[in-house]
Amino acid sequence: MRHIVLSALAIVGGQAVAADAPLVRNYAPTFVAAYDASAGLPAADRVAVVKKALLAEFPEFYGQRTPEQQEQAIQNAIEHFPKMREAYLDKANAFGGSLPKHLDTFNAVFPNFRLTVPTTVLHSLGEMDGGTRELNGKLHLIFGADMLAYVNPKGNPAPLFHHELFHVAHADFKCGKGLVWEQLWREGLATYVSKAMNPAATEQDLVLHFPNNMAERTRAVLPQAWSQLSSVLDSSERAMYSELFAASDKPSDLPRRRGYYLGYLIAQEAAKTRDLPALAAMDCKQVREVIDASIAKLSADSVRNIAPEFVKVFDATAQLPMPERVAAMSQSLMAQYPEFYSRRKPAQHDKRVQRAIEGFPALRAAYVDKAEKFGAALEQHMKTFNATFPNYQNTTPIALVHSLGEMDGGPRELNGKLHLVFGADMMAELNPNGNAAPLFHHELFHIMHTKKFSCETNPLWAALWGEGLAVYVSDVMNPGASERELLLDVPDDMAAKTRASLPQSWAHALSVLDSTDEKVAAEMFTMSAKDSQLPVRRGYYLGYLVAKEAGKTRGLAELAALDCKQADVLVHETVRKLAKQSKQSKL
Repeated sequence: MRHIVLSALAIVGGQAVAADAPLVRNYAPTFVAAYDASAGLPAADRVAVVKKALLAEFPEFYGQRTPEQQEQAIQNAIEHFPKMREAYLDKANAFGGSLPKHLDTFNAVFPNFRLTVPTTVLHSLGEMDGGTRELNGKLHLIFGADMLAYVNPKGNPAPLFHHELFHVAHADFKCGKGLVWEQLWREGLATYVSKAMNPAATEQDLVLHFPNNMAERTRAVLPQAWSQLSSVLDSSERAMYSELFAASDKPSDLPRRRGYYLGYLIAQEAAKTRDLPALAAMDCKQVREVIDASIAKLSADSVRNIAPEFVKVFDATAQLPMPERVAAMSQSLMAQYPEFYSRRKPAQHDKRVQRAIEGFPALRAAYVDKAEKFGAALEQHMKTFNATFPNYQNTTPIALVHSLGEMDGGPRELNGKLHLVFGADMMAELNPNGNAAPLFHHELFHIMHTKKFSCETNPLWAALWGEGLAVYVSDVMNPGASERELLLDVPDDMAAKTRASLPQSWAHALSVLDSTDEKVAAEMFTMSAKDSQLPVRRGYYLGYLVAKEAGKTRGLAELAALDCKQADVLVHETVRKLAKQSKQSKL
């Protein structure tokens, strides 16, 4: 790191100070002079006058573009200048006084930094408000008075100065690969530093609003933004760089220039355990580890709530014939969450969509209520879950959807990645007015437990343990929860019917504990079983009784920590014990 020494500052073409510090050049007046001098000339001649003046003043910067690109950029600058002239001159005239002041405040935070690069303020021809550029093999710090005037004409300039000064301080961070994650860290950390140094700074001051309220629009699609970002971290494609870090008119499904905001959120997450100098000092390996961990955490925290989309399309297509209505709904849902909705064949999917549309009026009030309250409910129940399991940190993407009748909640592996999906439709149907906490705790426990408890052959006893323990945990965490709230009466009176046939149910369970047959598991844990003489879905209740029995001598944390070998012995012993007890009670 280099130290800013501001004993003196030379300004060329602007306010003069003493001259034994880095050269600071003010070329902003050059554009104004050429603009005024060429007034009244034909457009092409006017462009030529301005171009000649700019190239004569700073050829390293203005000569980067092809002649055609230069002329087009100058033409655009001439056309837009009247609207920004006053703000442009304010920025240019204030620069000589602003830079020393902001160097001082930057130096207070980074006292071991020295500014050694030429610094220039100019008309950037729409390229930048500020930034570092390597020109003829030498690093320059450049501020664009035109973009300063356009992006933030009256706001606080301190965050921008601190942002760009940090880029100079951080210039030694080079991983040599030109990948997205490197630029994500550079821009995100610079933005975070400028915010930390200017706590009252607005998103406009931080240039996170540009273009078109970028940060606000990115927040509205954070789950999709994190998902897409995680897939391109190792990309070096210019098109992806441009989409993430440049503003342009090219179409994009997600807000352009969002890399600044996403990088800022990553740096903000990393700063929870590090101060600014520590963040700035991290090497490439450390940075990549922090990025991966932060994206996992932040993507999990950003809930994908697309349940309202079903309502929106349902209303918008109310007058269409059913086939067209189904097609519109399918297209919309698929676009919102393709990983979830593309798992079925198109004909099966469309059939479910039609049933969902036909059944929606009866569910609508409860469905909308679940969708509107989901974010607050998840936050509340996550806190109570963490109170019981303090070491749990969610890194699994969470979504609320219309599940097309599939689920109220549960883990799903989508494209090789675990997701926690809640179905607002089944939540509304199965428990419209009851306590939702047991469901949230049940599913959060599954996510936590799945990462620790995984058996190679996936025998039935493992499912009995996993589901039963999740029910037991939600019961213990919610004393007084009804069997309906614990989902032990789905289908109607399942638990009561299982209690009435416990000897037979235990006998059957004991005979299939080591089975890996999916049909056997379906008969125990789903409602799809046919010709069953015992209650369908009874595995949840039997598993709950096993976990409850085991819980007499163990706490929740101990039960959750059991590995496959330990759980295997415990489940077999407990099932045999409970089977014997139920048989004796009938004698």
